[in-house]
Amino acid sequence: MDEVEQMVQKHFGVETAVSGSDNNMCIYVVDPGRKEDADCIQEYLSDKAQIAQKAFTVIPIKEIPRNASGKTEYHKLSENNSSTFCSKA
Repeated sequence: MDEVEQMVQKHFGVETAVSGSDNNMCIYVVDPGRKEDADCIQEYLSDKAQIAQKAFTVIPIKEIPRNASGKTEYHKLSENNSSTFCSKA
């Protein structure tokens, strides 16, 4: 998951958090903008990871939840997520 976060952050320049599994990956992206941006992220990851696009769900969020020491609070991502696909991750 860390590798996917780094790939998206480096290529698209957006803050990202990833949860799930290899075949059910939720890519939380801080305000990626247009729908095309989310599609672009899915295509890019599918190409680089050689995994079907349907394995990736890109979810725009306002901010990545972090604790006092700055670590991502992954459990809060799924709590605040309306996608049933990702909330089962």
